[in-house]
Amino acid sequence: MNRYADLGATVSDTAPGQAGNTNLSYKTFRNSTLVSNIAIDTSQAATDTIDYVATDNDGLTATSTRTVLIEAPSIVPIDDASTTGSTVATSTATTSTQ
Repeated sequence: MNRYADLGATVSDTAPGQAGNTNLSYKTFRNSTLVSNIAIDTSQAATDTIDYVATDNDGLTATSTRTVLIEAPSIVPIDDASTTGSTVATSTATTSTQ
């Protein structure tokens, strides 16, 4: 099974009063479910959403969302046995703060 290798996220807070706490941890959600690691099967077409949610010492929350699009395998002509179909994973990311 092919898998999507997620790159994760880096979260920092350099706002006033946050000095010394510039490297925050975050929670990861795949399709709205809290997960400890991202494992996405790329053998079939799908769309998955990965949310990275961080909260600072003041309770302020920021969310960054990555959408992973798994495209359907390419169709291989029957007479071309040397070629195999493959899936392609692409992703886009957006960030918001609250």
